[in-house]
Amino acid sequence: MCYQKGQIFGFDNLEIICLKRPMARPLRIEYPGAYYHVMNRGNRREDIFLTDKDRQVFLDGLADSCEIYSIKLITYVLMSNHFHLLVQTPQANLSEFMRHFLVIYTVRFNRRNGRAGLKSNRKLKNQFHRIREQINKLSNSKI
Repeated sequence: MCYQKGQIFGFDNLEIICLKRPMARPLRIEYPGAYYHVMNRGNRREDIFLTDKDRQVFLDGLADSCEIYSIKLITYVLMSNHFHLLVQTPQANLSEFMRHFLVIYTVRFNRRNGRAGLKSNRKLKNQFHRIREQINKLSNSKI
């Protein structure tokens, strides 16, 4: 295994140069009652909403998924090529919720727009919020 960039090591009489240091994705911290700022962007930063109908389909799927997984949606922002969600997970099930929600939206988007494949990045970026005051400040702010 490579530990440093540029390190040379042998393997069955082959010399291999390590170009990058291998890194695992950090574990997602999940526990009941946690708040998360979730962000997801379209592949290659492509638009994930082409029309207002796409936005409505997204919001309908989000509402359905929140109900199925008992997720509390605090607030959201929809941009043309990405979205932000602030959610609370009473059952520590963020990964299952987002997997379900993203598959539902991708299938509906592709069906509506005659496309195939994943619409969004599989890697989900989220930030874990521990301080209730920050959440209250974010959810009560006016834009």
